[in-house]
Amino acid sequence: MTPEHTEPLNNEVVEAAPLEPALARAAWDAPGAVALRLAILFQIGVAQVFLDRLSRRTIYTATLSAEVLWLWAALLSCVLPVLIAVAGWFVARRLSGTRWANVSVRIENVLFGLIAASNIAVAMKSRLTLNWVVQVPFVIALGVLAGWCYGRFKSPRRVVPLMAPGLILVPLLFWGNVLRPLSGTEPVADPSRQASRPCPIVWIVLDEVSGVSLLNSNRELNPARVPNLAEFARQATYYRNATSVYPRTDHAVPAMLTGRYPRQIVPARAEHYPDNLFAQLRATGQFEAVIFEPLTVLAGTPREVNRERRVSLPLPQEFTSLATTMLAVWASDHLPFEQPFPLPEVPATWFGTRSYSGNRSDQNRGVFHYSWDIKRREQVRHFTRCVQPGDKPLFAFLHVALPHAPWIYTPEGKCLSSDLGAYQEPLAGGLGELEELWVANETVVAQQQQRYLWQLKYVDTLLGEVFARLRDVGMYDDALIVITGDHGVSFQGNHSRRVPDAQTLTDIMWVPLLIKRPGQTEGLVSDRNVETIDLWPTVADILGLPLAGRVEGVSLLDETQPERPLKRFHDERKELFVDGAFEERWTSLGEFLGRMGEQDDPRSIRQFMPLRNLLERPVAEFTTPPVGYQIAVRAPQTLDFDPASNSIPGAIRAELINPPASSQNLIIAVALNGQIVATARPFLNRELTPTLSVLIDPARFRTGENVIEWYQVVENLPKRQTISLAKIPPYVE
Repeated sequence: MTPEHTEPLNNEVVEAAPLEPALARAAWDAPGAVALRLAILFQIGVAQVFLDRLSRRTIYTATLSAEVLWLWAALLSCVLPVLIAVAGWFVARRLSGTRWANVSVRIENVLFGLIAASNIAVAMKSRLTLNWVVQVPFVIALGVLAGWCYGRFKSPRRVVPLMAPGLILVPLLFWGNVLRPLSGTEPVADPSRQASRPCPIVWIVLDEVSGVSLLNSNRELNPARVPNLAEFARQATYYRNATSVYPRTDHAVPAMLTGRYPRQIVPARAEHYPDNLFAQLRATGQFEAVIFEPLTVLAGTPREVNRERRVSLPLPQEFTSLATTMLAVWASDHLPFEQPFPLPEVPATWFGTRSYSGNRSDQNRGVFHYSWDIKRREQVRHFTRCVQPGDKPLFAFLHVALPHAPWIYTPEGKCLSSDLGAYQEPLAGGLGELEELWVANETVVAQQQQRYLWQLKYVDTLLGEVFARLRDVGMYDDALIVITGDHGVSFQGNHSRRVPDAQTLTDIMWVPLLIKRPGQTEGLVSDRNVETIDLWPTVADILGLPLAGRVEGVSLLDETQPERPLKRFHDERKELFVDGAFEERWTSLGEFLGRMGEQDDPRSIRQFMPLRNLLERPVAEFTTPPVGYQIAVRAPQTLDFDPASNSIPGAIRAELINPPASSQNLIIAVALNGQIVATARPFLNRELTPTLSVLIDPARFRTGENVIEWYQVVENLPKRQTISLAKIPPYVE
């Protein structure tokens, strides 16, 4: 008897359910796949961010021991990814086949959403200025959306495994950039490499000085602004077409001292640039060195540099300090400028600030690591005292953060504010994390440019002291003297003072370069295409020293070398090329002179003030009813002025408290001792508070007590032919 054969009803064909999509989903959600993706996401999205941020901080990492750096790298790039992967695998394995089977996938979605929200927060903070109430919910919403999309669509989860090499590359890069040099062997000196024409060398690198600001309408060094530099040029060669190759010190200075373009984005430390100028001169054994390095750590062997890392903290305490710092940096990078609670403080060493007290002012040889932004005048004068003959020719190198911000010095050397560091008081008109994006308020930007020019003139005075010292000790005639800058600076509203664009590139690229060869007595001017990478080859040529290592610069004394047709400038995003003749500089020079003039007249900024016809008029001419808001001034209402004091008033900043909604359209008049001396419009600072910045000519203050008052200018409608003043009362907490 055969089994009964049953036909499908109505000839219906029964097909097996498709298994491939279900199997594919099961494979992507398998414990091993989830664990791999979690490890990759953490390594790329978290560990890489923290390690990369740390590896770029030359001065800060120089204060840490090798042990704590190894421990931090191991924790972030090895221990935590493994723990997260194991946890994900364990959860997926134990909950497989239950109603909670998707928990591990949800964890993955949350991690992706957090990483996305973190990146969105950084991008928003660098481009937008939003308050806490708006930014935080917006970032959270976008992070949730990103996490949902990651779990909803297959493509992101399929792409993540392609980044698996990052599991190895992230710790490998940190090891190569930071950890490997700490355990490397010492470079072997080569006494066979000798300078055939050794001589005293004085090399001064000014910081954030634009070639635009040095010249007059005759395209000569302006004796009204830089008289000592102009006099020095009578016995030196002025390379009027010299340009930097990078807009930031940590790569501009190494390029100058190695003769190479800054292709490597690595910390400015000796272990990353073993063939720099300092190392090569030291290897000859022919020079006595005094080196002032406030922002780089290029002098000395890796082992000597590592001594600066050694701190007197136990390892657990040092690790806790590092972790606290990194969390504070993360909060500073991601959270809005204005928040309802105080952020943890980022240590000054993170920003390149060293301890001032660690340098002995009575020493005249060795390497000095002053903080870049504190007591800069004293740094130059310490260097000046170090210039004296010794048993061997002197190599004296000074890098000083002048005329770099903060702009506090007047041409006479008085201080407009305390010389206690760049981060003690925000830069008026500067927005963003580094205060480098100028506001659109033209008056504020012009004020800061005037302060820069005042400080530039005082820097020239300090250079004059160095030149006088060289003459006094009998070294001037036989010395090789180099005066240059690492990069320029721009003062244009709505543009960055440091990150170049088509409108500001000339201001940021163009730097001064003057070289006096031993025995040179006649001044020369050259418009040859010169870049700062040509400095070290030129100095080596003058000394008769064979170069070690690869260089891309050329000696400016070698007439056989063809002139470069183009200039190269590397910014943080791309490489820029400019015609070698650099004719754009003359256009920028004309704009600068038309804006600021040639004579450093403090009254030149008046052209940018609104309602200039009010200036010099007594307040008594106007009615002065009070307004309904207040003003908080970062200075007492009554200022005492002592002409003999090192500190003088003049730069004043204030914030409006509860002003009307259209506060940026207001015109505020500032009265000194009953007379109007300035007018200004408010601008929004990075906390979105209406802010005023005023620069008063120090000559306007009288000895003793001075009274400052603030008034809102009221243009009476409808014809606006009459003006009255409304007094703004001071804010009282």
